[in-house]
Amino acid sequence: MAFLHRQRSVKVAGAVGVVATVTPIVALVAGHLAMGVGAAVGIKALLAAGDGATLTDRSFVTLVERLFGLWGYVAAWLLWRGHIGGSADVPSRSPT
Repeated sequence: MAFLHRQRSVKVAGAVGVVATVTPIVALVAGHLAMGVGAAVGIKALLAAGDGATLTDRSFVTLVERLFGLWGYVAAWLLWRGHIGGSADVPSRSPT
């Protein structure tokens, strides 16, 4: 934030830093909200199925399966293209 009050070149670096900091926080909050809504819908469907009622609306299950499949395709593509690699060289601690 302090970079935003400096000259133009430093201000640009500060703006990039602010965006890079806020973006993961927003994504984390949005993910938690989506998981909460999904859990509520899923629990409702499980309770309806557990009461002996026939589960006629399987659209939520289909949506989850498709999202998981899409995630699998993206992860496979990232691995195939080399965007996901092994861990960086991290110095290991030797027991002393």
